[in-house]
Amino acid sequence: MNADERAPCIRLITSGFCTTVQDGGRSAFRHLGVPESGAVDLLALRTGNRLVGNADDTAGLEITLAGPQIEFRGNCVFALTGAPLAAEVIDQDGVRRAVPMNRPIALRSGCQLITGAVIRGCRSYLTVAGGVEVPAVLGSRSTLLKSALGDTASRPLAVGDVLPISSLQSTSESKPSSFHAVRESLLKSLDVNSCGFPNWHVQVADYSFGNETLRILPGPHFLRLTSDAAQVLQSELFEVRSDSDRMGCRLKGPVLQQNSSDGIPSEAVLPGTLQLPADGQILMLMADCAPTGGYPQIAHVIRADWSKMAQLRPGDRLRFRITTREEARTAAARIEQDLNRAVVMAGLNVGPA
Repeated sequence: MNADERAPCIRLITSGFCTTVQDGGRSAFRHLGVPESGAVDLLALRTGNRLVGNADDTAGLEITLAGPQIEFRGNCVFALTGAPLAAEVIDQDGVRRAVPMNRPIALRSGCQLITGAVIRGCRSYLTVAGGVEVPAVLGSRSTLLKSALGDTASRPLAVGDVLPISSLQSTSESKPSSFHAVRESLLKSLDVNSCGFPNWHVQVADYSFGNETLRILPGPHFLRLTSDAAQVLQSELFEVRSDSDRMGCRLKGPVLQQNSSDGIPSEAVLPGTLQLPADGQILMLMADCAPTGGYPQIAHVIRADWSKMAQLRPGDRLRFRITTREEARTAAARIEQDLNRAVVMAGLNVGPA
């Protein structure tokens, strides 16, 4: 993808393991069989967008396992959130400086950002003030891998890709908030330094990385499990298989037996749905899952634990714990409160779009 050299943009010098453009997803087309896509760890993307003054669902980069090296053309403010990874900037004189996560970082035009391997977890997010402005397809800038949506909407980013960034001026005019004073102060610091960031950070998600317990609600086919299988689901460890991806997290563990082998009609599914194929091994659906599926739905991971689910990587182990709808609603509300409280305490006072 090419961009006007005079416009603010980012250029990929290296691409990382699997770096894609993701936003809040395209839920309006599920009835046509189009997956929602969007950031797998939506809370991390939202946190990053709050840190740079964007609307929550603004497009950024999802970094899987190992990140890219990027050149910024135009002064910018960016943030790194989600799974921790080592990152440093290189200024135009070749001086390197480590940069932290979970805070806004101002960077002078022409400098580069190098992100390394994800230290723990699976997915990190790079958000930039203004947002990544690739063409929207079906109302979203999200990438749906191996689809026919076209260009960056269908594939990982590659070396040489140039991604436009929406101008800071238009963002400031459309979304005034006290964050703009923070951002302008950071950008002003670039008159003296090539990089600047505050001494505070914002952390909302409660990751355990590698040994998670995911809370679940029984699904419509939970009673197809034998009594022994229902007990095993709640007591045994399951391991993430290497063939997991954005469509589904495939688990290796005890075979879960069913009371019936009768087929079921295809029904609506969502990220977090636990399906049980004929082999008795759980398939936990992720952001790119199809809107419907024909495997029994034995349970659903509650929305408050989707970030933990998103950060599972091959080899990680996890447990499931059945919870209540009341606890699920309370946990979801607490996350919203924590996110709002965190940015207010940081002096950003940036609310949802």
